[in-house]
Amino acid sequence: MKYVSNLIKAIIVGFISCAIPGLSSLTFAIVLCIYYPLIDALSSLFKNFKKNVVFLIIFFMGYIIGAVIAAKFVSILYENYPLIFILAIFGCLAGSLPKMIKDIIPYVKDWTNWLLLGLIVVFFIGYVYFMVGGETIELDSSMMTFTDYLKLFGVGLVTSITFAIPGLDFAVILLAFGYYYPLMSLISELASLNNFVSNGLLILTYSSGYVLGIYLISKLIKTFIMNHKGKMRFATLAFILVSPLMIIKSGILAAATVNYANIDVTIGIILAVILFFIVMLIYHLNNPDDTRIEAMKKRHMLRFYFTILIRLPVTLKYLKGMRKIIKENKLSFEERYAYIQEELHVVNHLGNIRLHAYGQEYLSDEATLYVVNHQGRYDGIGILTGLMHHPTTLIVDASRVKWPFYRELCIMLECAYLDYNDPRSMVVTMDEVAEKLKQGRSYIAFIEGKYGNNENTLQEFKTGVLRPAYDSHVRIIPVVLYDTYKVYGKSSIRRIHPECHFLEPVYYDEYERLTKAELAELLKNKMQAKLDQIEEDKMQLRIKRRKK
Repeated sequence: MKYVSNLIKAIIVGFISCAIPGLSSLTFAIVLCIYYPLIDALSSLFKNFKKNVVFLIIFFMGYIIGAVIAAKFVSILYENYPLIFILAIFGCLAGSLPKMIKDIIPYVKDWTNWLLLGLIVVFFIGYVYFMVGGETIELDSSMMTFTDYLKLFGVGLVTSITFAIPGLDFAVILLAFGYYYPLMSLISELASLNNFVSNGLLILTYSSGYVLGIYLISKLIKTFIMNHKGKMRFATLAFILVSPLMIIKSGILAAATVNYANIDVTIGIILAVILFFIVMLIYHLNNPDDTRIEAMKKRHMLRFYFTILIRLPVTLKYLKGMRKIIKENKLSFEERYAYIQEELHVVNHLGNIRLHAYGQEYLSDEATLYVVNHQGRYDGIGILTGLMHHPTTLIVDASRVKWPFYRELCIMLECAYLDYNDPRSMVVTMDEVAEKLKQGRSYIAFIEGKYGNNENTLQEFKTGVLRPAYDSHVRIIPVVLYDTYKVYGKSSIRRIHPECHFLEPVYYDEYERLTKAELAELLKNKMQAKLDQIEEDKMQLRIKRRKK
């Protein structure tokens, strides 16, 4: 099953790589949780030779299948609807620009980065309009010289860098060199067994440069990116900027078959706008430069992207609705909470998530501090879903309140913000939380601070979030989230059943004489006991199923 899963992922990566210029296939490889295993297999090929070779064979087989499907798709679309396809490419390229511009901001003061960008732009303008004589490149073995084969090999060598640098797109570099449409047509013809020997020789020439580049670059890329991150980002932006020049030259100016009918223009513009937002959204939600390598290896956002993109109009509807409610500021907290619950129901339904909440007999409208373990990105949705009928807000990490939906959700729920980098800000925030608790508002506090282990194990408890309970004398309900890390941490969109367990409340007269560290230890012991019980129950259930 794992081999099939890797094959399907590779097919998707291959298709994205060829069919959607401007969207890095490796960004999708990270989303599909196959990027780091791929780099590891390439860079340590001989350490576990059999395992790595099997993985690479499956990956490249799927990649080739995806590339062939994309080549057929591109060739048919470009041949029959060139203007629609060209406008769609413009939409993809434009969608990648916001992220590219954001990425270079920390490095704009280094003049060498700008020099590199300028040199790349000048080089490609010179290459396109002078070195190739301003003519469209054709891949025809009967007309190609040794120099042409050498150029094709060199293009394969250069484009191989996209295999190791998330954000730099294979198709964009091919567009910049003028080889995108010819290569897609060549792959399409080869798949149809037309001129198999001559076309195969051309593909072999390009692939030889590509594979050689992958092998050489995979060993160096991590160190190079670390030392020259700014220059890599400026280089990526340069390729994005020069690609439209080649599209205009070869796709519009040199093409006599472009149909400028109103219907083609209209469809092309609509498709471009849709692709613009899709590419921008994917780049916005995914950060290939995350320094938490182990977390990136374990993270898998397929269900998250599927939830958002499968019903994009619904997603945008709720985002617009929240912003309208915030702007008008007319609804009560309870009414806003009901709206959020409606939205969470949709998120769970579209994501095929069925949360099971236990211990709800301990819940009431009494002001409560819910102390929760932290496993992953779904945890906020999970605990709020479990508290569907009990309006509650959250104590959140201020550094994470920057993404759409999460930002609006926190404003709607009047969340309290903690800055873990500035302990002094926590004192003021905790005083405000205590005052709200005295007034009857309940809060959710992720006592582990941040998630990271992606397992059903407890991490170190942060005692700072317990202070409001002492000041307000409210009860504390320990909450155990189980398997919530799997929601956005596993390569699947199959139905999943995370769990939320509310434990027996701990009242003020039970903890008033305890220090915060002692209270944290008490809560941790209760939560660990519950985790142990859950594991034992599940093991017994597995034993019963085997006996049957």
